[in-house]
Amino acid sequence: MSRLTSACLAAGLISASLSGAVMAADEGQDTYAWLEDVTGDKPLAWVKEQNAKAEARLAQSPQFKEMEAGIRAVLDSDAKIPGVEKIGDYYYNFWKDKQHERGVWRRTTLVEYRKAEPLWET
Repeated sequence: MSRLTSACLAAGLISASLSGAVMAADEGQDTYAWLEDVTGDKPLAWVKEQNAKAEARLAQSPQFKEMEAGIRAVLDSDAKIPGVEKIGDYYYNFWKDKQHERGVWRRTTLVEYRKAEPLWET
């Protein structure tokens, strides 16, 4: 093997080993890895703190309350077309509004769904 080939091979091996070491060091220094514990007390406290900071900053904007009220009005409106999924003979929908903030599963038939005010079974 020539000296040039040996030098190139050595340089390649050194470069590969150094880049591997750098990558390993980068992976070991994830300062936010503790946030992956999504049910842990420390991550949840951090998220609450960040949310409070964000809400305080948004509240300073004169447009924020107006935008929030507009978005809430749309989300709480009954004037929405319910998206449905057909399963068997029924059409199912997960409905959220002011009365059902967490949502309610309901179903109806095709005949009822075609009416202006369908009768839903919950």
